[in-house]
Amino acid sequence: MARAVAARWLAATSSAEYHLTVYIPGGDTRNIPSLLDGFRAGRIKLGGMSTPNNFGVVDEFDSVHVWSSDGVALTRLAAWFESRGYETSGVT
Repeated sequence: MARAVAARWLAATSSAEYHLTVYIPGGDTRNIPSLLDGFRAGRIKLGGMSTPNNFGVVDEFDSVHVWSSDGVALTRLAAWFESRGYETSGVT
């Protein structure tokens, strides 16, 4: 009985989460984490997109990792970065 209740609760409350990594090459690209933080806060629009649901940003040594429950928005964000010459991991 407890497993059935837990399974129903998980099915009702869980959602898919999509991840994208943008690799930052050496050079003057230090503003990418700040750009994505502004996008998350709603101060900046990238490619005419508004901030997707549950959007998270973590900057790492040579990349920026973002995630969201909106896979279509992350795919558009990946295309926006790739059109500007950045390498991405693709949406996973």
